[in-house]
Amino acid sequence: MKHHLKRPSWYRLAALGLAAALCLGSPPVLALAGEEGEAPGGDSSSEFVGSNTLEEIFNYDDGNFPGGYVSGNDMHLADTSYAIPHWSPGYSDNNGVISTINSKNMVSLRADWQFEGNFSIEYMDQMTYTTLNIALKSGSTYCFFARVAHLTYNNGTQITFFPSNIDQTICATTKLSDSLLNGEQKLTVSYKASTSTLTINFGGTECSYQTPHGDEEKATLSIMGACSWPKSNHDSLDRVYSVGGTFSSTKYTHYQPQFVSTELLDEDGNTMTDAEKMALQDGDVVTVRSTVKNNHPE
Repeated sequence: MKHHLKRPSWYRLAALGLAAALCLGSPPVLALAGEEGEAPGGDSSSEFVGSNTLEEIFNYDDGNFPGGYVSGNDMHLADTSYAIPHWSPGYSDNNGVISTINSKNMVSLRADWQFEGNFSIEYMDQMTYTTLNIALKSGSTYCFFARVAHLTYNNGTQITFFPSNIDQTICATTKLSDSLLNGEQKLTVSYKASTSTLTINFGGTECSYQTPHGDEEKATLSIMGACSWPKSNHDSLDRVYSVGGTFSSTKYTHYQPQFVSTELLDEDGNTMTDAEKMALQDGDVVTVRSTVKNNHPE
């Protein structure tokens, strides 16, 4: 993180760097993906380390959905108003729309964390499916891929984990009441590092899955809305059906940061000597690099 020096006092800048590492520019729950120490289990902490601002944490990818948007903490990810041919050859007779929010930085799989929001997944029987997908992907590996959805296979409304976005082998599934559709429900996505387990709770019903990719250290978190319906049914839809929601927060649930070391770097990224630190003048640009470990007592 770069700072313009206001006065020739490098030790004041180092102190600023300690605060900035948590509070500025890089959202803590994502920027600290490489922190030392492994967070133990549990669901609470004495400190809030995270963000409640969507655009600090996520970028929006409009996919093939021109009506999608993010505004403040609100996200509109899919709806049936656009008669757009489905992107998959397997659904050539269908319309389909899809868009996604992706974490700007990778999240840690060595610390417990939680995503919370309120989401609506709308559906009627003239549609093929409507789904809110939750994915954690490291490179080309899906550590987790789940659908909170009404699907035309696997008995309708459900939370289901799959090996990937294309492999439909069921890893874990929980039936959802149809009454949870077409109205806003609380969504909580919780990760437990000690067991490499992701739990999704939608409207009070939850499903958990332990990934076989426990050796992965971090992954990109994506929340995706998608819906599809037969082209022949487009005029039969009695209204616009949509997938979207409002972000509440993303946070570490067991995290107390302890700074291990702090370095000042010059413009070339080299560690500054004591003589170089003492010679800093107003307007000089330096980078503060801090190493942080999880020091939660449990």
